[in-house]
Amino acid sequence: MARKHRKKRKRRISPADWIAKNGIRLIVIVALVAVIAALCGTKIAKIVQLETQKRTLEEQLVSEHKRSERLDNELKSIKSRHYIEYIAHKNLGLVYPNEQIVIEVKSQKEAKQKKQAAKKQAKTLEKEKAASQSESVQGGDQ
Repeated sequence: MARKHRKKRKRRISPADWIAKNGIRLIVIVALVAVIAALCGTKIAKIVQLETQKRTLEEQLVSEHKRSERLDNELKSIKSRHYIEYIAHKNLGLVYPNEQIVIEVKSQKEAKQKKQAAKKQAKTLEKEKAASQSESVQGGDQ
């Protein structure tokens, strides 16, 4: 009679037996995965940090380009004849030889009114100062 070939049933190994048999391999694999994850994590964090630094530097570059353009325009205007004449007239009081200078003289009445307004303002400031000092003295006594 011909023998029938029976398939051998594979014996199932319990998880505890599998861990006992392959424990060292499992620990090594887990350790390698942890090391790789840690290395990748630090590299990813560094990449994110560098990207934010890159963005801030690009923003600074744009603002510096704008500032440079503004300063170039200002330099062009400073070199112009019109600006030089303006500064000479305003700050130095220079005028052309054929130019007439007009000085506005205020009337005595306007001068008196301004003087009286200044005196009134000084008196009100003195009163406010005295009132605040008396309040601080009264507050300190209590």
